[in-house]
Amino acid sequence: MSVYKLNGRFYMKGRLYQDDGSFKYYNKAIKGCTSIAAARKAEEVFLLQQRDLIIGRDTFTFREVCDAYLKSIRHLKKSGIKLKSDRLNRTCRLLGDKKIGLIKRRTIQNYIDSLYAKNYSNSYVESIYYTITPVFAYAIKEGYIDTDPSKYVELRKDKDKIDEELLYITSEQFNDFISVVDERTYHALFSVLYYMGCRRGEALALTWNDIDFNQSIIKIYKSMAYNLGTPTVTTPKTKNSYRNITMPSNLISIMREYKQFCSNIYGFSEDMYVFGADRPLAIETLRRRLKKYIALANEKMPADHEQIPDIHIHTFRHSHASYLINNMTDQFTDFDIAKRLGDTVAMLHSTYAHWFKQGDKGIIGFMDSDVSKDKTALSRSNSKSYEELKELKELLDMGILTEEEFTIKKKQILEI
Repeated sequence: MSVYKLNGRFYMKGRLYQDDGSFKYYNKAIKGCTSIAAARKAEEVFLLQQRDLIIGRDTFTFREVCDAYLKSIRHLKKSGIKLKSDRLNRTCRLLGDKKIGLIKRRTIQNYIDSLYAKNYSNSYVESIYYTITPVFAYAIKEGYIDTDPSKYVELRKDKDKIDEELLYITSEQFNDFISVVDERTYHALFSVLYYMGCRRGEALALTWNDIDFNQSIIKIYKSMAYNLGTPTVTTPKTKNSYRNITMPSNLISIMREYKQFCSNIYGFSEDMYVFGADRPLAIETLRRRLKKYIALANEKMPADHEQIPDIHIHTFRHSHASYLINNMTDQFTDFDIAKRLGDTVAMLHSTYAHWFKQGDKGIIGFMDSDVSKDKTALSRSNSKSYEELKELKELLDMGILTEEEFTIKKKQILEI
C-alpha cells in the first residue's frame, strides 16, 4: 500500500487480500486531505473498513442477514413481513448457520430441488425462491458479498401444464356441493366465495354493516390475516382490492335468510362478523368443513354428474373467475371482471391466461357468425362517444381509475 500526490491531489493504491487467498487492486483519490500524514490516516481507515467487510463474509450467517433484511423492510404490511419471515425460517433450517459469503449456487439449487422432490407445487417453490433472492440482494448492497449465488438457480417450468392451484369447479359441481352443506354459516360463506369471487381473508373480515341489501352490494375494504399469531383485520391485498361488488339475486336471498338467523343470536349487532359472530372463523375449522362436505357431496353425487376434486378455499375464487371469463358477452369485459375480483386487467390475463386462450375459439365463432349482421348496430355516435370519454376522464382525474384502466376503457369506447 502507498500514498502519493498527483496534480495537487492525494491518492492511495495497493491490493486487498480476499478471504479465499486472492487479491484485488485499488487505486483511488483521497478527498479532503491537505497533508501526507492525513492521506496515510485516510488509507488506514479505508483498509480497516475493507477488512471488516471481508471478515463479515465469514462472520455473518445467513440467518443473521435474514434478520437484518427483515428489519430493513418498510414497504410491506405486517402480514406480508410475517409471511416472508415464515418462509425464511423454513430456509434457515438448512442454510441458517452457513456463512453468507460461503453459500454457493449449488447449495441453493439442491435446496430448491429438495422441495420439488417433496411434491410441493411449482408456485409454492417459486414463492420460497423469490423470498430468498432479496436476502442476497440485501447482502450485496451491504457489502457482505460481491455476487448473488441464487441468480442462476433453475426453477422447474412446464409451460403446458396448468398450475393445480388454478383448479376450478363448474356451476353444476358447485350446486351438487352446496346442496349438502346443512350448516347455515358455511352454506352462506361458500356461496359468497363462489358467487362473489372474493378472497378468503376478504370474506372472513366482513361485518354485517359491510353488506348493503338496499343496493345489493358487498363492500370490500379490509381483510383477515391469520399469520400474525391471532386473527387480525388488515388492509386488503392491493389498492385494486378496495371495491364494492354486486350480489346476484340468489345470493341476496341466501344472505337475507342467513342474517335473519344470525339476528336471533344474543347480543347481535351490525358490527359482528358475518361468519363467526363475535370472532372470525378458525381457518382449520373452515378447511375441515370443506373436506367434509366435498366427501358428502361425492357420496351423494348422481351417477351422470362429475365428482368434485379435492379443492382448496381459494378454488371458489378461481371458479368464479372461470365462469365469468368463459361467459363474457358484450355486456361485460375483462376490465369488468378484473374490477370485480380486485385485480388489474394485466394480472387477470397473467393468472388466467389459459382460460382466455381457450375462449379464443369462441370469439372467432362469434365474429364469423356476426359477419352477416347489420354492423350499424355496433357504431357509436360521435356525441355519445364524447360524453363517455368525458366521464371516463373525470374518473381518472378523481383517482377512481388507474391510467391502465383508463386506456383500456378508452380503446373500448373508440373501438380500437
